[in-house]
Amino acid sequence: MRYSKRALLLFGLGIVFGFAGIIVAAEAIDRSAAILMALGLAVLPAAILFDLLRLSGLGRTRSRFRGTRGRSRTRTTRRSPQRAARRAAPARRRR
Repeated sequence: MRYSKRALLLFGLGIVFGFAGIIVAAEAIDRSAAILMALGLAVLPAAILFDLLRLSGLGRTRSRFRGTRGRSRTRTTRRSPQRAARRAAPARRRR
Protein backbone atom coordinates (compact mmCIF):
# COMPACT_ATOMS: atom_id res chain seq x y z
CA MET A 1 0.00 0.00 0.00
CA ARG A 2 2.85 2.30 -0.85
CA TYR A 3 1.00 4.77 -3.07
CA SER A 4 -2.24 5.01 -1.12
CA LYS A 5 -0.25 5.71 2.04
CA ARG A 6 1.43 8.63 0.31
CA ALA A 7 -1.87 10.00 -0.96
CA LEU A 8 -3.36 9.84 2.54
CA LEU A 9 -0.26 11.51 3.98
CA LEU A 10 -0.70 14.30 1.44
CA PHE A 11 -4.30 14.72 2.53
CA GLY A 12 -3.28 14.70 6.20
CA LEU A 13 -0.63 17.32 5.53
CA GLY A 14 -3.35 19.49 4.00
CA ILE A 15 -5.43 19.09 7.17
CA VAL A 16 -2.47 20.10 9.35
CA PHE A 17 -1.85 23.16 7.16
CA GLY A 18 -5.54 23.96 7.39
CA PHE A 19 -5.40 23.98 11.17
CA ALA A 20 -2.29 26.15 11.03
CA GLY A 21 -4.07 28.53 8.65
CA ILE A 22 -7.02 28.82 11.03
CA ILE A 23 -4.73 29.56 13.98
CA VAL A 24 -2.62 32.12 12.10
CA ALA A 25 -5.61 33.43 10.08
CA ALA A 26 -3.62 33.53 6.85
CA GLU A 27 -5.45 33.25 3.53
CA ALA A 28 -2.43 31.85 1.65
CA ILE A 29 -2.01 28.94 4.08
CA ASP A 30 -5.74 28.18 3.90
CA ARG A 31 -5.68 28.10 0.11
CA SER A 32 -2.57 25.89 -0.04
CA ALA A 33 -4.12 23.56 2.55
CA ALA A 34 -7.28 23.25 0.46
CA ILE A 35 -5.20 22.48 -2.62
CA LEU A 36 -3.21 19.81 -0.74
CA MET A 37 -6.38 18.14 0.57
CA ALA A 38 -8.01 18.20 -2.86
CA LEU A 39 -4.89 16.80 -4.48
CA GLY A 40 -4.67 14.01 -1.89
CA LEU A 41 -8.29 13.04 -2.45
CA ALA A 42 -7.96 13.22 -6.24
CA VAL A 43 -4.87 11.00 -6.29
CA LEU A 44 -6.25 8.42 -3.84
CA PRO A 45 -8.32 6.30 -6.33
CA ALA A 46 -5.39 6.00 -8.74
CA ALA A 47 -3.06 5.16 -5.85
CA ILE A 48 -5.37 2.39 -4.66
CA LEU A 49 -5.54 1.01 -8.20
CA PHE A 50 -1.74 0.99 -8.55
CA ASP A 51 -1.39 -0.69 -5.16
CA LEU A 52 -3.84 -3.42 -6.12
CA LEU A 53 -2.01 -4.00 -9.39
CA ARG A 54 1.26 -4.24 -7.49
CA LEU A 55 -0.14 -6.69 -4.97
CA SER A 56 -1.80 -8.88 -7.57
CA GLY A 57 1.38 -9.14 -9.64
CA LEU A 58 -0.51 -8.30 -12.81
CA GLY A 59 2.22 -5.98 -14.06
CA ARG A 60 4.86 -8.68 -13.85
CA THR A 61 2.61 -11.23 -15.55
CA ARG A 62 1.79 -8.88 -18.38
CA SER A 63 5.46 -8.17 -19.10
CA ARG A 64 6.09 -11.92 -19.25
CA PHE A 65 3.67 -12.28 -22.18
CA ARG A 66 4.71 -9.11 -23.96
CA GLY A 67 7.62 -10.78 -25.68
CA THR A 68 10.28 -8.45 -24.43
CA ARG A 69 13.09 -10.08 -22.66
CA GLY A 70 13.52 -9.21 -19.02
CA ARG A 71 16.32 -10.26 -16.75
CA SER A 72 18.15 -13.31 -17.93
CA ARG A 73 17.96 -16.20 -15.55
CA THR A 74 21.17 -17.53 -14.17
CA ARG A 75 21.96 -21.10 -14.87
CA THR A 76 21.80 -23.49 -11.99
CA THR A 77 25.11 -25.09 -11.26
CA ARG A 78 25.54 -28.63 -10.06
CA ARG A 79 26.62 -29.07 -6.50
CA SER A 80 29.91 -30.60 -5.73
CA PRO A 81 29.68 -34.15 -4.35
CA GLN A 82 30.99 -33.05 -0.95
CA ARG A 83 28.37 -30.37 -0.64
CA ALA A 84 25.60 -32.73 -1.74
CA ALA A 85 26.75 -35.29 0.84
CA ARG A 86 26.61 -32.69 3.58
CA ARG A 87 23.06 -31.83 2.62
CA ALA A 88 21.95 -35.45 2.60
CA ALA A 89 23.32 -36.19 6.06
CA PRO A 90 20.66 -36.24 8.77
CA ALA A 91 20.66 -33.40 11.28
CA ARG A 92 20.56 -35.69 14.34
CA ARG A 93 21.96 -39.11 14.94
CA ARG A 94 19.61 -41.89 15.90
CA ARG A 95 20.30 -43.78 19.09
